[in-house]
Amino acid sequence: MALPFAALPVYLSLPHPPACREKQMKFLPSLTITLFACTSVHAPLAAQGFTDRTYYSEELRADLELLRTTVHEAHADPYRYIGRTDLDRLFDRVRDNLNGSLELTTFMDSIEQVLRALGDGHTRCELPRDAHAAMERHSAIFPLEVAIIDSALYVRSERMGTHNIPSGTRIVSINGMPAATVLKALLGGMHADGRSVSAPIRTVERDFAWLYALRYGTRAEHDLVCENEHGVLERIAVRALTGEEIATAVPDRPSLLPWRTTYHGDHSLAWVEMTTLDAQVLASADQRPERFLGDLLRDLENKEVSTLVLDLRGADGPDLGMAEQVFALVARKPFRVVQLMAVRSVTVPTWYRRAVPLDDFYASAGGRFAAEETGLFVLPPSDERMKELPAAHRRFEGTVYVLQDGLTQEAGAAVGILVKRSGRGMLLGEEGGTNALSFCGGRELRITAPNTGVQFTVPLIRYLFEGALTGLPDTGEQPDVRVVPSAHGLTTGEDTVRSQVLSIIDALR
Repeated sequence: MALPFAALPVYLSLPHPPACREKQMKFLPSLTITLFACTSVHAPLAAQGFTDRTYYSEELRADLELLRTTVHEAHADPYRYIGRTDLDRLFDRVRDNLNGSLELTTFMDSIEQVLRALGDGHTRCELPRDAHAAMERHSAIFPLEVAIIDSALYVRSERMGTHNIPSGTRIVSINGMPAATVLKALLGGMHADGRSVSAPIRTVERDFAWLYALRYGTRAEHDLVCENEHGVLERIAVRALTGEEIATAVPDRPSLLPWRTTYHGDHSLAWVEMTTLDAQVLASADQRPERFLGDLLRDLENKEVSTLVLDLRGADGPDLGMAEQVFALVARKPFRVVQLMAVRSVTVPTWYRRAVPLDDFYASAGGRFAAEETGLFVLPPSDERMKELPAAHRRFEGTVYVLQDGLTQEAGAAVGILVKRSGRGMLLGEEGGTNALSFCGGRELRITAPNTGVQFTVPLIRYLFEGALTGLPDTGEQPDVRVVPSAHGLTTGEDTVRSQVLSIIDALR
């Protein structure tokens, strides 16, 4: 997992959770619980010494200029939300504010201003590799997995394995700060494709422990005020845990395959969970998409299934060819995922010597992409990737639903777009996490800054999705029916989104 970074400015404001009803909720100071797990001696706060190191302004400005040059030379679509002149002015303001000796966190805060202005979730600034690895192993982080529901923060599960804080407990405050204030700050530091709302929320939810540590620092213990299922407030102290401690504390669980199918005979329905559309992740799990989809089609026929649900919550993957494979299972007519693929340059950028090599890309880009008057290099219609794919003779002919959330991105988001825009089925859940009009991704240039060692990632290819846009141009594809999690499901362990989808399907029959 790449460690994200939450910056200081805030652009997304969340309402506070419902006020506590004093007459119904008695504050019980005697119920102070200290949760211990693993060793009794706390590991050093390893983030110190990495993010707290200071750099001279000259060093930071040189690294900033590397990013500026690379964005101008190589980014696939840098001026969609901000013109080149205004972008340079922003770079200049950031540069001029880098004065004296500054910490790495201050520099990364400044970079986040630029990334939000670009409006591209694939342009990233991440910790140096050595700091990243050390923090994952040794930094003491918030020991709870959380859920964000109706703008409030809930406990999804413990990382300690002690089960002393029930799932579904609402977190009212952390270390004296209202949970709503913490969420507001962390969400304000997110940048995503366009003006996405669901993607930042689900990213903060997934990466809360790291984002909190980077935003507020690490500490040995966290003071929580929580509201239990009976509406009673409790003060709870939880000890922060390192990655190594968490791995030791949580018992091994049977690993589930990324792609798996459940059949609901009473609904004549197959529910296919696809947690990723990344071919490398599937290969690591020894799953072959072609074989899985072929076996699935045979089973759908043999079991006389009439309804297929593709659960793509959290699914992403850089190769849109994976979306083609999945959609081909249900496609009734010829289709293609994108109507345009373009790059802004076919030559290596100035700072290529500091990048992870992409020699194969640059060696073939000049021959594959043709120059246009607009200054772009585009794939010609004759390219195989721009041609329509024929509908398969054997395919699933029943009713199709796709379920997505804010972490359904890239290839995962493309499946939902294909299903909805082709009229083949319905899209359920949340707004997708990838811009539904056009996004940048595919091949990425990863450059290490010479002074701070931070990792800059710049996408090289712009994609324009096929079909008419049905919602706002700056968000992900909008669902036909919105379905979101409920706090009740955290308490009971029920996947309430799944239950709601099954009810919706029954109602639509």
